[in-house]
Amino acid sequence: MLLNVGKGLTRALVTDPASDDCPAWSPSGDVIAFHSDRAGSVDVYAAPVRGGPAKRLTRSPGFDGFAAWSPDGKRIAYQSDALGQMDIWVMDANGDHKAPLTTSKAPDTTPAWSPDGKLIAFGSERAGSSDIWVMDPSGGDPRRLTTSQENEWRPAWSPDGARIAYVRSHGEETAIWVMNADGSYQRRLTEPGKRYYDPSWSPDGKRVAVERWGPAGPVIGWLALGPAAVPSGK
Repeated sequence: MLLNVGKGLTRALVTDPASDDCPAWSPSGDVIAFHSDRAGSVDVYAAPVRGGPAKRLTRSPGFDGFAAWSPDGKRIAYQSDALGQMDIWVMDANGDHKAPLTTSKAPDTTPAWSPDGKLIAFGSERAGSSDIWVMDPSGGDPRRLTTSQENEWRPAWSPDGARIAYVRSHGEETAIWVMNADGSYQRRLTEPGKRYYDPSWSPDGKRVAVERWGPAGPVIGWLALGPAAVPSGK
């Protein structure tokens, strides 16, 4: 669904009865990538915002999903188990030239391209529990940013590229955390005992939209950060 925030109106972007999940706007704003099981397996699709049929971009027999656009809109990073384990892959925006960026024996998931296009953040279990890592867009120079014993994934870059919000889970509890892009000054944003997912920054970098799950199902809300919430280098 598309929501007009100012008017509170919604309209369906796609109407297939299958499960369509994790929409991602293209930088140009005219296409939304998402993953769907409408063909049996889960694949990445792209649908024009103005309306029209969705184009299937991947055809793996397993899971391809969590699409993330490059800042120039020319490529899409995504997670795929096409080689037998979950890796980070990249392809052209039209689905051509697919290639793995990681081939770790441990799962690599939920990629997120930095605003300047120089890094891709992702979750990985290569050091045991799932942590947030970054690598360059060719898959080289992977660096671990978080080292807790909890599971951390779903990184989201702030618009200026200075901070990364992410999900950290402990048992049934999931929280939203934020840190500097170099991994420093990690802090929790949400209260304990709740389940929060899918952080997404506002264009001005002052708020993070999140999905909170409760007895009545998911609710979308905002977390206010302020301009100096995470001082650099501390």
